[in-house]
Amino acid sequence: MDLDGVAEKYAQTIKAILMCGENKCFEPAVRLLYSSIDSLSWLYSDQMDLNKRKVKKEYEKWVNDFLLPELERRGYECTATELYLARCSQLHTFSAVAKNQNNTRIIAYALGDKEIMVKDIQKLPEIEKISGGIRFVIIHIGDLVNSFVDGTHEFFKLIENNKELLNKL
Repeated sequence: MDLDGVAEKYAQTIKAILMCGENKCFEPAVRLLYSSIDSLSWLYSDQMDLNKRKVKKEYEKWVNDFLLPELERRGYECTATELYLARCSQLHTFSAVAKNQNNTRIIAYALGDKEIMVKDIQKLPEIEKISGGIRFVIIHIGDLVNSFVDGTHEFFKLIENNKELLNKL
């Protein structure tokens, strides 16, 4: 498949994520987003043999290079590992906690008015104390989606100018 064909697949996927959001199907939107990062990270990987993939490593590399810069631009501080575990929890158990969560902060998703979200973030120490020390990162779903869209555009700009990545398509 050529670059235009692959780009069209992701344009359709982004459209589906946005449609989920418009229809208040937020968890399916997040699952589709995380699943899309999985496939984008494979395109970005040095390993084309699916049986030899190191999914966590590849996922975190794509997140570090394309998603986190966009989230940071929007004022968020989280890690690729936290987002990988959020992906695992959403895709494998439809929950907030992943199998290997350990002491890693849990991604919590906010909706609605961002001013209210800021007030909720100010309550985090109190919430974490009540929850037995479980730590959280709150990300507004709209910011997560917009960061993904912008990061995906940056990724496709890179592919356009990189023969090695273009040859993988």
